[in-house]
Amino acid sequence: MKLAAIGSNCIDYYADIEGGRAYPGGGPVNMAVYVKRLGHESSYIGHIGNDKFGDLMRASIAERGVDTSHLHTLPGKTAVTQVKLDNGERILGDYDEGVLANYRLSEDDIDFICKHDIVVCDL
Repeated sequence: MKLAAIGSNCIDYYADIEGGRAYPGGGPVNMAVYVKRLGHESSYIGHIGNDKFGDLMRASIAERGVDTSHLHTLPGKTAVTQVKLDNGERILGDYDEGVLANYRLSEDDIDFICKHDIVVCDL
């Protein structure tokens, strides 16, 4: 089985942990990683910004063995959600959509996606 996960990615940023901690994720990113952990092939197709969070997102996904050949870097910011912990509960704060605001698949992306068995998308 080969999964194509398409759409959003987001850095959850905790300003109150260790002077600021960033955790990569987002529904499609998580799905691609989970499928890879189960021993199948997976790809993530999306956009990140050309900032430090984009670098972190790309490296984190690739380190887990997910195909990032269609993870595009665009000028601008990677999506970030400000998160706080309150007695162990995650409180979601401000969200900056960054380069995902104008997300569009290219014809090359669509051709690549068609080579997969299963597709998940949240946009």
